[in-house]
Amino acid sequence: MDKSFKAFFRRVKSGGTPGFPRFKSARRFHSFSVPNTRYKIVDGKLDLSRLGKIKLRQDCEIEGKLTNLIVKKEIDHWYACITVEFEPINLPESKDKIGIDLGYRYFAVLSDGSFIENPRHYKNNEKKLRVAQRRVSRRKKGSNRRKKAVVLLAKVHEKIRRSRADFQHKVSHDLINRFGYLAVEDLNINQMTQAADAKYRNKSLYDAAWGEFLYKLTYKAENAGRKLVKIQPSFTAQTCICGVKLVKNLSSTKIHCVSCGRIEDRGIISSNVILKSAERHSVQALT
Repeated sequence: MDKSFKAFFRRVKSGGTPGFPRFKSARRFHSFSVPNTRYKIVDGKLDLSRLGKIKLRQDCEIEGKLTNLIVKKEIDHWYACITVEFEPINLPESKDKIGIDLGYRYFAVLSDGSFIENPRHYKNNEKKLRVAQRRVSRRKKGSNRRKKAVVLLAKVHEKIRRSRADFQHKVSHDLINRFGYLAVEDLNINQMTQAADAKYRNKSLYDAAWGEFLYKLTYKAENAGRKLVKIQPSFTAQTCICGVKLVKNLSSTKIHCVSCGRIEDRGIISSNVILKSAERHSVQALT
């Protein structure tokens, strides 16, 4: 308490507007950490120090050296998140290259001309969210009926989150298995959400969750021994494959280059520009 108040007055003196120290609610915390010396897995059960053996339903085989464990509660289920140390196994070498252009119309467009549909998990569940949120707002605060309504609302959000994560894991796993060289844009998601016209597209941007997808793609490429190159996204949507600058027109799905005569989907052109830029960057880095 003394440390909290000292920090509070220090921020006040420095001209800030900190929140007054308060006691944390018991509902604020939903997890606890356990070091590797305080737990072990025996015969499919999690043996926790002072708590005993708990039945464990594993979603995958645990390989490697056990480190920390985090036990957390999500809505009405308990989960054990186990961290392990292991040596990654590289996939067989692949010389195939691909450029990936993330967008709103399609989740991703690849430089080989293929499209990955945008599942729009949030948009497809907006009706369920409205009904669940309306049920919460009509319940009396502090009542058991409101608590049950809050749980139902949280389950809808949880379904959206899990569906989105499942989709991204499958897409990233497929790309890593097929290609040995992947080129993507190094997107600044925070800057994109704070842009002047961001309020018209933030919902779609958050629904796509490009940052989470790039994170999954990055660590999977590292574990599999693949090469992932991130380039600056400047003008990738306004440049033709031949290198000529184009007029940016987001209302049209096709791009017609007056220099080379190419008529192609703007996503395919952007993904090829991303791949070429990444290859050029790699050559410059070697030299």
